[in-house]
Amino acid sequence: KNAAKHVEANKAWHLRNREYARVAMLKQWAKKNGEAELTFTHQDIENARQRHDEKCDLCRKEKKLHIEHCHATGKFRGFVCAGCNRILAGIEEYLLNSDKYDLYLKRAL
Repeated sequence: KNAAKHVEANKAWHLRNREYARVAMLKQWAKKNGEAELTFTHQDIENARQRHDEKCDLCRKEKKLHIEHCHATGKFRGFVCAGCNRILAGIEEYLLNSDKYDLYLKRAL
């Protein structure tokens, strides 16, 4: 009985504090994965979302949006859908490690 109340209270808190919870989760993930410390706060995200049109900054589709940030600098860049976020992550990974990828690809020539 108490566990169910705790779960409901936790859900209600996350709904009221959506951006705070998302930024806190991102900060934990970045620290765990050796990325740069995030330079933005949940208040920065809330302010940006208020000015945002709820469309992906890249494909312009109305989808669930993710907080997109630079993994090297920790700076907030915008809001993107999951598909565009995956593409950006791949591009960023390549740009940060292009020598390694180029060597690998040249082995097959």
